[in-house]
Amino acid sequence: MKKLLTLFVFVLSISNIFSQATAVDTIRGDVFFTQEATPTGGTKVSTAASAITKNTTLTSDKIWILKGFVYVRSGATLTIPAGTIIRGDKGSKAALIVARGGKLVAEGTASRPIIFTSNQAIGDRRPGDWGGIIILGKAKTNAAFNNVAGEGQIEGGVDTPDKDGIYGGTDDNDNSGTLKYVRIEYAGVAFVPNSEINGLTMGGVGKGTKIDYVQVSFSGDDAFEWFGGSVDSKYLVTLGSTDDDFDTDNGFSGRVQFGISLRDPRYSDVTGNGTTPGDSNGFESDNNAGGNYNQPYTSAIFSNMTILGVPNAAQPAGQYFNTGARIRRNSRQSIFNSVFMGFPNAGVFVENIPTALAALADSMRFENNIISGNGASGGFTSIRNFSTGTGAPTTTAQQWLTTAIYKNDSAQVASSLLEDAFNLTNPKFAPKTGSAALTGAEFTDSYVNSTYFDKVAFRGAVGPTSTWLNGWTNFNPQQTDYSKLQSAAVGELSADIFSAKIFPNPALNTATLSFSVEKDLNLSVKIYDMLGREITSQSNRRYLKGSYSMDVNVNNLAAGLYLVNFLSEEGQKTMRFSVAK
Repeated sequence: MKKLLTLFVFVLSISNIFSQATAVDTIRGDVFFTQEATPTGGTKVSTAASAITKNTTLTSDKIWILKGFVYVRSGATLTIPAGTIIRGDKGSKAALIVARGGKLVAEGTASRPIIFTSNQAIGDRRPGDWGGIIILGKAKTNAAFNNVAGEGQIEGGVDTPDKDGIYGGTDDNDNSGTLKYVRIEYAGVAFVPNSEINGLTMGGVGKGTKIDYVQVSFSGDDAFEWFGGSVDSKYLVTLGSTDDDFDTDNGFSGRVQFGISLRDPRYSDVTGNGTTPGDSNGFESDNNAGGNYNQPYTSAIFSNMTILGVPNAAQPAGQYFNTGARIRRNSRQSIFNSVFMGFPNAGVFVENIPTALAALADSMRFENNIISGNGASGGFTSIRNFSTGTGAPTTTAQQWLTTAIYKNDSAQVASSLLEDAFNLTNPKFAPKTGSAALTGAEFTDSYVNSTYFDKVAFRGAVGPTSTWLNGWTNFNPQQTDYSKLQSAAVGELSADIFSAKIFPNPALNTATLSFSVEKDLNLSVKIYDMLGREITSQSNRRYLKGSYSMDVNVNNLAAGLYLVNFLSEEGQKTMRFSVAK
């Protein structure tokens, strides 16, 4: 009995072994996300409450179940560390909505991406199993809602009396957080008829937001849709979207470089509006639903995109794939240095008279692209003409797109371009030896002649030595086991990211752990004795770039050697210190 009491006192004494000199003010995610069940294998599962109103950090040692509409409200930040898995519940209208003024910081790594996926079992996952992610910001749009110009109500029926579904404002530098190395799978659903949530929906998201390395797979509607805003992105991937892959509306003015869309012949928008066939496109771009002259115009700039429909541009029975790029309704969207293949109706369709006039006036650009293997006949010349009618220009889209000024190429044989691009589970998007896609990219046009765009020689999203898809993407999520946690990082933390020291060493009463992080990191800190027994630990916390220190009370530790382990999504570092008596 005396031994048990001594042990109990020791446990009490080490429970406060860490005292923070400086720390990030976050609250653990399980304050707002309560434990639900423990499935086979012992993996912890948690389920979300309806609103996050304080800074909240999840942990990657659980699998999280998202139920219902979960809002990150203004003033709150939801932080999700690398390696975390969140499964959207099919029966509860699950969606994550970041309201204006809220932030989502979901920063994975190539080896440990953050995964939002279906809660259904292997083999039972379908597009639209859950709602998806909606991010709303304060950047400019041309929308209007309740007679307020520049503000819109986002689609999906997610608005509340507190205006959690309103987007837009006047701040093009607004910051809604970070998405990096993130997968979103089996999302996208119309909880309200003709008002869909997409895989990733962005309304009025500003340039302060970082969205890079994001894959949306098997969305029940669009993969990515922007409603206004100015956010820039690189390295976006879509797989098996039901509707459009990249949909731009309401004055979106951001820049995107390096994007891939690959369709699955089983999934297209076959229902349309209920009376006409559906319409699945690589790009769909409108200034707004009315096609009017509201400003700011939709003027997004895309470069180095690989837009793939179905093999041989053959329309699958019962499906309705349309066009690689459908630019319409007065949009001014521009596309450079890209590849379009496999769309039954057309590679590019510039539609509606105002859009045609904008194209001919050089208010939009389509330059140095390859349009190959599109069209119902499988022909290589596959650019649709401008619509005709009163006021229509006499110059056709074919003439506009293929003039010497724009240098588009519609004469390439599709089979000679990319290695194995239409392989649905193991695609290879790199250009073949001798492919026209290896060269031909240009960045002299003022629209792309900026420091934001990487000046590469190849056209399309992937060059001959590109590795940016490695590790974090998944082209077969139906067969992926999401009942198990991702493996923890085990590599050594780079000295460029993390440095630490312990003093005094040996320690008598207190040892100070002093460390610096050169980028925002989630860190767990544990102390072990030399037999590998854990003495105490600090669970996963978010540290912003900067310097920190921790005081460790060693009065109750026996003399001898101990190990301190720092573990993050980027790797780990282990240090030795001694206690003297």
